[in-house]
Amino acid sequence: MGLSKESVNYKIAKKKTLRCSTCDFYYPPGAQCEIVEGNISPDAVCDRWFIGGRSSNVAKGPEFYKRQRRKVA
Repeated sequence: MGLSKESVNYKIAKKKTLRCSTCDFYYPPGAQCEIVEGNISPDAVCDRWFIGGRSSNVAKGPEFYKRQRRKVA
């Protein structure tokens, strides 16, 4: 079970570079986040936005997304 959207100040992003679609915790198949509950808009952002500690979403290949789908299923 993840964090609620309210607890992380989830909202529509004002900056194109700081949004869920560029965050390391976001994965597009199913619009899911590793730490925030529910469907996540790629155009939103929250206080837990993060990039840099892991490879960016651009570099994540199909195997990454297959593992993520198994986690959710």
